[in-house]
Amino acid sequence: MPLDVADTGRLRDALAVLDGATTVDLHTDTFIAARLGLYDPAKEHQPRHRAFVGHVDLPRARRGGLKGALWSITTNPFRSAAGRARALQDNLARLRTFATTTPGAAFVTTAAAFDAAMARGDHAVIPAIQGANALGDAVSLRAVDVADVVSVTLVHLLSSGYGETSTPLPLRRWLGPAGLSARGRALIEQLDQERVLLDLAHASVDTFWDAVSVHDRSLPLAVTHTGVSGVYPHWRNIDDAQLKAVADTDGLVGVIFQPSFLGPKDSHDDGVALVMRHLAHIVAVVGEDHAALGSDWDGFIVPSHDLRDPLALPGLVVEMQARGWREERITKILGGNFRRVLGTLRPG
Repeated sequence: MPLDVADTGRLRDALAVLDGATTVDLHTDTFIAARLGLYDPAKEHQPRHRAFVGHVDLPRARRGGLKGALWSITTNPFRSAAGRARALQDNLARLRTFATTTPGAAFVTTAAAFDAAMARGDHAVIPAIQGANALGDAVSLRAVDVADVVSVTLVHLLSSGYGETSTPLPLRRWLGPAGLSARGRALIEQLDQERVLLDLAHASVDTFWDAVSVHDRSLPLAVTHTGVSGVYPHWRNIDDAQLKAVADTDGLVGVIFQPSFLGPKDSHDDGVALVMRHLAHIVAVVGEDHAALGSDWDGFIVPSHDLRDPLALPGLVVEMQARGWREERITKILGGNFRRVLGTLRPG
């Protein structure tokens, strides 16, 4: 439900929880919109209902209680390898400039920096890469001078030289390997050494399990924006065995806000109810320490009206409270679990 929920008492309670929580979205594509000049995320906007972009800006994030997000950098996969690496360097520099020159924002790459941003009341802009193809042919962030990046997905919508996507394209194995490639294995080994969060969103089932077998199990894994097949089978969702594999590394799974991944088209549930079903399943299967939010706002998704932007977060908290969830569980899911994972990987 949006911020103007009629029950002011319940809304007040939800806002109090958000005020004390370190709420983090594990995946936003807002930087794509900024790069394309579609809007300025430093300024408030009023996007049309069910718009593909325009979901997040800093004023609405502040009012809705969104304290930070992994701001993903996505690179055109049809550039040359060298061109992709150059674009990544340029885009990371632009994101850093945005975060360091915009009042109320902070460029955050460690837990210590995150805590400092929270203490100041700044929105934590946490750099992430969506699609390792952005690295060109490299198997290390340091090799292309982007060591600030906190999280990397192996693949995005297309298979690449690193691995196979979950996207059901008829030629996806012509475009790349079945499962994880040798280059993908080398990249995972380097990401572990560089203390980068390995994100298995968009990975095919074969890629997922190949990655788990290579990854250092003492470090947390993530699937930042997904649904769960135990609630609704879908090619973008992960099953209970995959949930348990992530939890076994003390990692986390973020629930996406795209309704078509969460339930059938004829579902009568609103977006909040759909997200809650998936969060509740994660909690039931692997516990509250591994559930999180990964909206995919501004990723050309079509969120339901009640989850259209950060101003909807209080309504989500209202529903968590209505289910009788303790404040400790709620604040873990909102961002406490991510803070734990960031502290494990990059304490500062």
